[in-house]
Amino acid sequence: MKTGVAVQLELSSHRFKELDALRGLAAWSVVLYHFLLVLPPSRFYTVVSSTPLHLFTNGPQAVILFFLLSGFVLTGLWSRNTSGYTGYGVKRLTRLCLPFYAALLIAALLDLYFMHPLHVTNAWINHTWTVRPTWHMALSTALASDAWMQQFNTAFWSVGYEIRISLLFPLMYWLILRVRSTIALPVVLLSQLALPFAHPLNRHIDSNFLAAVVEFALGILLFRHLPTLLSLVDRIRPVHRQLLALVFVLLYAVAVPAPELKNVQGTESQDAAAAMTAPSPTHPRLSFRIKLRRALLVERRIFRVQCGMLAAVGVIVIAIALPSLRSVLQHAPLLRVGALSYSTYLLHGSVLFALIRAFYGRLPFAYLVVPYLVLVYLASEIFHKLVDQPAIFLSRRAEALFK
Repeated sequence: MKTGVAVQLELSSHRFKELDALRGLAAWSVVLYHFLLVLPPSRFYTVVSSTPLHLFTNGPQAVILFFLLSGFVLTGLWSRNTSGYTGYGVKRLTRLCLPFYAALLIAALLDLYFMHPLHVTNAWINHTWTVRPTWHMALSTALASDAWMQQFNTAFWSVGYEIRISLLFPLMYWLILRVRSTIALPVVLLSQLALPFAHPLNRHIDSNFLAAVVEFALGILLFRHLPTLLSLVDRIRPVHRQLLALVFVLLYAVAVPAPELKNVQGTESQDAAAAMTAPSPTHPRLSFRIKLRRALLVERRIFRVQCGMLAAVGVIVIAIALPSLRSVLQHAPLLRVGALSYSTYLLHGSVLFALIRAFYGRLPFAYLVVPYLVLVYLASEIFHKLVDQPAIFLSRRAEALFK
């Protein structure tokens, strides 16, 4: 178990290597999740999505973990920042945007080469590389707008959220520190439950973006209370710690349900939250009962997401607190996977769709799984060396100019 002094030292230096490994494993769960969305509905998907095997393919839960870890890490960065908002902002934008722009260029070039209709019934596949890219589309995506994110790369939307929330982060940090510790968590969770009823905001702000803000906020609270949480875990008997770890991992695996393939691959169904928007003149006005019922369905989904958020918090805490799990996550291969996580996340969508279009009509999509995984890893290694590492170096140099 980590001592209080060790935790304070790592908090001040902002280095928890085991969390890098967690981020890498989460990135690969997104890689597998997106491949499953390509395959036709089958008993295999049902088994994977409804059992603890979902741990390895739970892409939506992995994105929650990404945003939590970002809030946690940025809290450490900002709390020891000596270059002010300008230095912080330049460092963060350099770190995120340079690899993002390089991945966007790769996606745009592949779109130009492979762009043609596939005539598949999978609507998720038809969202990407079906329109010839233009400078306007590329510039919109580079500015973190959601309009054409999916067209270029299925994973870019969350990177756009990360960029925008990173710029807002110091304000979020200041506001959360002004809230008493005992009520901060209830306020954060209740604000998320209120999202379905904040429909006037939906005209101006994406509700998914607001949900990501909540997840960043929970990361701030986790950093703030980590020593207390580790102290609580330390009081538990060793056998009970292992049981607690198992509970958090299982909850992480099943809390956020997998989407039904018929909804992802078929004609897109209207989001239940859309019913909360103001009715247009051409549509009949919905009764209060229908609005309330649909809002409660969204609340149920949000509650599952909140369970996933708390499960992610638990996984982060036990990854730090349990020596056995900590030592496993600090093995060199897992740390390497963590170092490549941003490159993996940025590139895997482009690799997947390049394979789909190169072998469409020649091989069943299921046969592409091994080439897909191998190419994602190799592309991540090359991209990390040529783009991601230089971006990290430049971000530090850029911040130093403002100290």
